[in-house]
Amino acid sequence: MAGIIRRILVATVSLGALVSAGVGPATAAVIEADHYRFADSEVLRNFCGSDIDFRHEFRGHGYFSAKTRGPNTPLYFADRFHSVDSFINLDTNKSFTVVRNGQFRDHKITVNPDGTLTIVQQFSGIQLVRDDTSHILFKDRGTARFEFVVDYNGTLTNPDDDEFVEDHGEVFRAGKYDTLNRDFCADVLEFTA
Repeated sequence: MAGIIRRILVATVSLGALVSAGVGPATAAVIEADHYRFADSEVLRNFCGSDIDFRHEFRGHGYFSAKTRGPNTPLYFADRFHSVDSFINLDTNKSFTVVRNGQFRDHKITVNPDGTLTIVQQFSGIQLVRDDTSHILFKDRGTARFEFVVDYNGTLTNPDDDEFVEDHGEVFRAGKYDTLNRDFCADVLEFTA
């Protein structure tokens, strides 16, 4: 799950860098909002160091937003999403499918005196992992928070020039996580053999 959340974190930060925002308005306001959809597939050769090739099919949709919480405040980002990732063993045609429903959002942003922001992002939701027969193998549900620091380069309301400084990792977790401390590659290879 941690790897998946980190992927979402990277996607959220990347999306944040794409938002063009000028000076914030006098009151809290939505600066950017967008619905999105995606679907694609790829062949993963020698998946996870094995000699087996997999087809990775992925699709999803969601709603991304950026808003202020008042004058001269940093932008708060949120991403509400549904996604499906299927890994199909091309030797056996068996699949390992990960279904996610959740929200990733900036929970708290602290403006530090040294010109940096300490950002706590929160993921809340559920992840189901299913085998080839749609049987649920693992279920993760709950809330996790991650903290990192960026230098906002003197432009508090414009994330385009923010620079990553430091990752503090996970700072909070509540819920039930069947995949915690499991090896994703080993699970995919085992359940699609």
